[in-house]
Amino acid sequence: MRGMNAKRIFSAILVFALAITTAFMLPPAAVRADGDSDYVDVSDPVLFSTSKKITIYGAVPNTFNLRGVSFVKFTIYKGSTVVKEKKINYTEDQYNSGGWLKFKYTPGSYGDYKVEYKAWSDSDVYTANFSVKKPSAFKSYKTSFSLDPDTDTEGMYIRGLGNFTSVNIYRATSKKGTYKLIGTTTKSSFHDKKAPGGKDYYYKVKATLKDGKKTYTSKLSDAQCFKRSKPPVPEITSITYTRHDGITVKWKSNSKFDKAQDTIEIQFSTDKKFKDYDIGARVSGDQTQAVDDYPKYKGTYYYRIRVVRNLGSNYISDNVSKVKSVKVEYDWNDYSDESE
Repeated sequence: MRGMNAKRIFSAILVFALAITTAFMLPPAAVRADGDSDYVDVSDPVLFSTSKKITIYGAVPNTFNLRGVSFVKFTIYKGSTVVKEKKINYTEDQYNSGGWLKFKYTPGSYGDYKVEYKAWSDSDVYTANFSVKKPSAFKSYKTSFSLDPDTDTEGMYIRGLGNFTSVNIYRATSKKGTYKLIGTTTKSSFHDKKAPGGKDYYYKVKATLKDGKKTYTSKLSDAQCFKRSKPPVPEITSITYTRHDGITVKWKSNSKFDKAQDTIEIQFSTDKKFKDYDIGARVSGDQTQAVDDYPKYKGTYYYRIRVVRNLGSNYISDNVSKVKSVKVEYDWNDYSDESE
């Protein structure tokens, strides 16, 4: 099974590289909007003031015009009416480094808005949406936010809190546990320095908004958790082989696996002790089976699965299931029996 060690090393490098790339490419204070966030995004999906600014983000395209100007164009609509057009040129250095182009916009009136983004070299148009509501609607609003682990102090950043008068931060050790107030901020982010690594903490926030002499309080947000605990060891429940479908590996569902952070990785080998192995399918943490059609030759194959948990700039991947075997009865080019 040549190339197994190389693939194993490549797998570890790939997971780490993806984590680093994601951390640097996303706009640091942006909240995921209702749109094509890989290309265009907004800092606040909802505003409660017509005088506050919103930041519009657009990804630097992966092409550069050496003979002319390279640019992206933003068009902001309120309903079907164009209220703002913005063209931003980008340099060769920006093209090489990637990242985001951005500008600030003041809506000026209440309503629903759409942002269209188009690069000079692309015929596709990508969109994001935001709305501007009256301050009185704030009492029925749930503040959205994102979690970003602080790998230096093992704390946690709560980001994308919005342009509010103040925001209360609450924390619990379980999703349905008791949430205690740990701090208040007037900024768009909060640093929880007392959230040690290796443990899972759940966060909720509640914001206040002053409009003249009136003060409005939002609803308590939904809970969010960035898991940093070691995921449980996965358990294979069955392995089946058919000539045309390949090998199907199934494992026990576990509520402690995370869809966003965890990847289930299928590993197989002709060596029961896995001194050398190869990597088959990879699926998200909410899946309970995968089909692997890689083994092409007759023989006994040994399978195990592991959960790779993305921690932002690092990952956990040392929890591996017990080994189960399956017998492959045909070579990939053996067509002597088509009865199956």
